Amino acid sequence: MISRRSFTALSLAAAATAGAGLPGAPALAAASRTEERLVTTYTVKKGDTLHDIAKAKGLGFLELRAANPDVEPWMPEPGSEIVLPTIHIAPVGMDKGILISLGAMRLFHFRGNGQVESYPIGIGAEGLETPRGTTTVVGKRKDPTWTPTENIRKRKPYLPASIGPGPQNPLGNRAMYLGWPAYLIHGTNIPDGVGRRVSSGCIRMYPWDVETIFEKVDVGTKVRSLDQRFSVAFDNGRLWLEVHPSIDAWNKLENREELPPSALSQDVINAIVEAAPERVTVDWDAVERVVREQRGYPIAVGIGEVTTASAQ
Repeated sequence: MISRRSFTALSLAAAATAGAGLPGAPALAAASRTEERLVTTYTVKKGDTLHDIAKAKGLGFLELRAANPDVEPWMPEPGSEIVLPTIHIAPVGMDKGILISLGAMRLFHFRGNGQVESYPIGIGAEGLETPRGTTTVVGKRKDPTWTPTENIRKRKPYLPASIGPGPQNPLGNRAMYLGWPAYLIHGTNIPDGVGRRVSSGCIRMYPWDVETIFEKVDVGTKVRSLDQRFSVAFDNGRLWLEVHPSIDAWNKLENREELPPSALSQDVINAIVEAAPERVTVDWDAVERVVREQRGYPIAVGIGEVTTASAQ
């Protein structure tokens, strides 16, 4: 039996602001390649699958696959050690509200005063993408009734007119309705769909996670949805970079195919330059490796002095 734990997001992103218009990477000397990782680990037990471990450890299935690309998902080797990406850099740009990171397949709940919590989510399948943009929570309901939308009924005409509360209800035991008609943040009756691209565009959460956040979120709460694959932050003398797979790469992971190439972009360079304080040495070789491997957890790509300002 794997014990389940909840994790909060590492609020490193308070020190990171994405830049724009910078011509390129500065001529910084390469640092010693520490490439420290902000992760925890788990020793596989007989009978474990990555689905089991993901649910027990508060992770999505595909983010666990991305962190352990060489591990057999259905029969991991008993006694082997796998990486748990349980710490994340919280995206910047929000002090209070909900941020849906489609790139990370995570929901970040910013509670104000620097408090932020992170939860794995399931998002829209290919062709049924979860919307991008800004909206609000317009309603909340315990034990909701699910009424298939017109588009869902076109794809599945055999569905009943509605499904009431209970184990067959795709909305699970909690639903938060958004200003986008037909799109919700809700639980699920199929937890294995969390951390995957399998919904009709709604944001799915584990039943225990949606119960937790349901009590903390008020009607009127701002919700922002974006597709950002990377985050950068400086903390405790280290410059951290977190890169997630692209949407195409998530699909490859789902199908157990080789990940497509991921190259260093100007956006990543700009973000690193803006996030790095003075006297930070950036290891650009490490940056390229983190971008290429797209493991989905923070890795140190620079070393600098810990000042009073950066430590706060």
